[in-house]
Amino acid sequence: KFQSMKAGSSVENANVGQRTFRVMQFNCLAEGLSAGPEKKPPFEAKQASSFGGFDAVPDPSSVFCFELRRWGLIDEIQRISPDLLTLQEVDHFGDFFEPVLKQMGYTGLFAPKHNSPCLGFGYYSDGVAVFWRDTAFARVERHAPVVATHVHSEKVPVCAVVLHHKQSGQDVALASTHLKSKMGEDNETQRSEQIKAVLACLAGLVEESAEAGAGAVPVLCGDFNTSSLSVPGKHTAKCVPCVQNHPLALVSVYPLPPLPSATTTTTTT
Repeated sequence: KFQSMKAGSSVENANVGQRTFRVMQFNCLAEGLSAGPEKKPPFEAKQASSFGGFDAVPDPSSVFCFELRRWGLIDEIQRISPDLLTLQEVDHFGDFFEPVLKQMGYTGLFAPKHNSPCLGFGYYSDGVAVFWRDTAFARVERHAPVVATHVHSEKVPVCAVVLHHKQSGQDVALASTHLKSKMGEDNETQRSEQIKAVLACLAGLVEESAEAGAGAVPVLCGDFNTSSLSVPGKHTAKCVPCVQNHPLALVSVYPLPPLPSATTTTTTT
């Protein structure tokens, strides 16, 4: 996850007093990408399900049964108790996550993936979602939320919305996305183009907010399917450096190594 920081500040000293709120990012593992061959999908399948390749775990039929593990997902959300929640690989938004989280005091938005791989297994499209706790945040109505399968011609799901933090009076531009998977130069290049499009979308909301005199702070969450480090023989890091170098001045909430210098070709740990 990335958030905007003022010069000289830190994650620790930015979230104090009335400015404190909790953000959770969670890849839920779509049923369509983890179901077993014994489960009958809701639609005709082009290929058989096989636990998404995770069948090395004991008793995968029980472990990946969505009817069972969905309540474990809710338990984890309850344990963290976020004010802002972003989800990826959601293929049960309208029939599970939205109604259940609504009962827990959250409002949410959902954007499906274009041509989701879940469709090939006979399941609903997975996508990304954002939720906010109604007692902590309210949507800023003058800013239309972005709920899209494509952003600036890039095939990438994104949910982005401007919210007003009731306690502090601060507006927040929140975005959730899910980038291309797997290693390789072509895939990393595609991720970098996807994140550029998402950043442009988020920057547009921040600019709109600034023009309205509110000055929303950007918060970017997602499953990037990559790291800030190059993988020797696989790909050179491009995606995360795009975020680190963007004018939004986002800072990772997780420790990252510094960007490589101009004379450095790879970064290793």
